[in-house]
Amino acid sequence: MDTHKRLVKRRSVLLRRIAAAARKKDLAGVRSLGKQMEFLDGLIDRYEELNRAVRTLESGRVSPGGTTSAPTEELTPETGLDPRVAGRVRGAWRKAEFVRRLPPKARPAQPITGNTFRARAGLRIALAYAHEGRRRDQWLLGLPPGGFDHAILLCESQEGKVTHLSLPQKFFTRYRGALTRNSGRVKLNVRRRAGRFFLLLPHVGPLSLEEYRDNYYGLR
Repeated sequence: MDTHKRLVKRRSVLLRRIAAAARKKDLAGVRSLGKQMEFLDGLIDRYEELNRAVRTLESGRVSPGGTTSAPTEELTPETGLDPRVAGRVRGAWRKAEFVRRLPPKARPAQPITGNTFRARAGLRIALAYAHEGRRRDQWLLGLPPGGFDHAILLCESQEGKVTHLSLPQKFFTRYRGALTRNSGRVKLNVRRRAGRFFLLLPHVGPLSLEEYRDNYYGLR
């Protein structure tokens, strides 16, 4: 098994352990496992960035003396309802809990990267999480590079309610040209207005996401 597969497999194990500790309300266990998750995520980020840098070098797109851009972290605010469970740990907790409740055909069959897995039905599903933070009604999310067929956005409110938005491949096909990218990641700015969720797209404006809200769209 190569290094990347080992890292991703270990991350899947940690996600399950974090979810189990969270269900038992074992905050000490969640914190301890969360430190391991942060370290592991850093290793995966470095590995994937190195691979992107090598591909860029091989393509000839790096000028002499030039450098490739540094990886951009997923924009997940560090503020949480419980300061003992925040940031990446909280995101990993929420993702693990959500995956556990997925419809059977959408459940993981094979990990691909840290935040992407292949479902039993064959779809490559990407997960992204953000907390509302200090600014109300806004979530900034980042989808991983490398390709996916379906994306699930987990938006947690200040009160702890998690809204999931299930975006199918046709969504990204239609709006590919309007999406913002940085270092290969797709950047999404989700807003809530009068209780309804929208995606802000440059040159398009607010796009309603209500069709994809809390209904496992395309995954049943």
